[in-house]
Amino acid sequence: MSQPTKEEHGNIKDLSYENSRGLLFWKTVWYVGTRPVNLGVYGITWFHLYLVCQFGGLHKNIPTLLLCLLWWIGVTGYGLYLWICYSRKEMLSESWSGVSEIKAEDVKWYIRRDGYCQLFLQDKSVVITNLQELDHDEKDFLDLKLSTVNALGKRRYRLAAGIFLAVVTVYGSALVIKSALPYHGKLSWYLDDLKDKRSITLVHDNIYESGIDGIMKDIRDKVKLPEKLCLATSFNLHFAPDGTIQTFDTMLCGFDENGDFVDSYLITYKAARSKKIDIYLGGADREVFDIDKDFKPLVEAVSVLPLKGTVAEWSGQECFGILYYGAREWHSSEGIRYLNHKGESRMPSAEEYYFSGYSVSVFCPEDESIVPVRYLYMGYQDFPKEEVGYIADYYPEESSGHMTNDDLTGEAGHMAEDEAEAEEYVVKKGDTLWKIAEEMLGSSFRYAEIYELNKAMIEETARYKGKKDSGDGYWIFQGTLLRMPEQ
Repeated sequence: MSQPTKEEHGNIKDLSYENSRGLLFWKTVWYVGTRPVNLGVYGITWFHLYLVCQFGGLHKNIPTLLLCLLWWIGVTGYGLYLWICYSRKEMLSESWSGVSEIKAEDVKWYIRRDGYCQLFLQDKSVVITNLQELDHDEKDFLDLKLSTVNALGKRRYRLAAGIFLAVVTVYGSALVIKSALPYHGKLSWYLDDLKDKRSITLVHDNIYESGIDGIMKDIRDKVKLPEKLCLATSFNLHFAPDGTIQTFDTMLCGFDENGDFVDSYLITYKAARSKKIDIYLGGADREVFDIDKDFKPLVEAVSVLPLKGTVAEWSGQECFGILYYGAREWHSSEGIRYLNHKGESRMPSAEEYYFSGYSVSVFCPEDESIVPVRYLYMGYQDFPKEEVGYIADYYPEESSGHMTNDDLTGEAGHMAEDEAEAEEYVVKKGDTLWKIAEEMLGSSFRYAEIYELNKAMIEETARYKGKKDSGDGYWIFQGTLLRMPEQ
């Protein structure tokens, strides 16, 4: 078998796989990536990437990561340059005599295998020697020559560098993945924000002009909110004397038309930080609609209450607030005012000492000595002409079926009594107390009355169906006979 020479072969046919451009590319990448300075920068890159994922600190870590990124762009460019140079020059097959004349300092790095030896030279050429054609002495001499090549071009160094890269990559990846697990790092909160956070520009930012309804309109333009909402916490809003909204925070739970829980919405806004309203979804588990924390009375009340006139009494203050917890009880008339859907307000009579209803408090956050004004919102109740004690029940809509305070103005000032016969209702599939109250009584907000009147039957049926309890009327079943409250 004749010895292949440079003149006879431009490439070694039986080593064509080793000569492929694709494999040459990865060999070049490995050579460039395992340079000592690149190994150091690689470790620094992972370290600062971990710090960002675990603790945040963008101002401290991002500049370093940007410098590392620029470094890797330069390294990539150099690697591509080497690869292009090596791939443009023809890979030559040298006989032993040709290889033996190559000096060690001319070798940039080499790859030694059982069947061949590939030499990458300083002049950007590649020489391949078929070791199967060399005798034992020639192989030993070649190994001796290669032993004098720079240590960075040797196989042991590349093996150690590969182990270092593997350890840093695996350990760094594990730390980053851990920081992405819920509550384990800053990255987990960032991922939650991507999934559950919505940011919306507050357009209606004047409480005098748009009320709470303006805020909800901006939110509903971007987020699909159910019509039925109740508070999970409270609603707290601060605004400037000119009505500009400064901050507000609340958490709402949404329910569909059947009274089933849909989702929760943590809503926060700080004008000094951003003009964006931040909404976080899914912060609460399955909830039951609480009529005492209904959100609708707040929206209605703020739209009609004389807010500007109320805060005008507190001149010199730079900030005012609105606080709403839903229905509340008060045992002092201090600050109490009744309010209806027309925006009419009345002071309580001197004989009253107990107050209960949907309370919207207007207050001064920066001066606790100022007594808040607490509006008890009565919805579609009308005020009688005469000054009497008021019933602060909330009527959500105008209807001839409800009682107003005009009924208090009889000869003795007592409420008229309705002796109408009680009606009965058989629960159908898909019914809820909310839906039944709407259909039978004209107001879904009276569902609690149906539950109290039929509590024994509802709870007994729920236990018979395998439930621990009815969840205050949440679980009702087809065929149950319910008595209706008087109209």
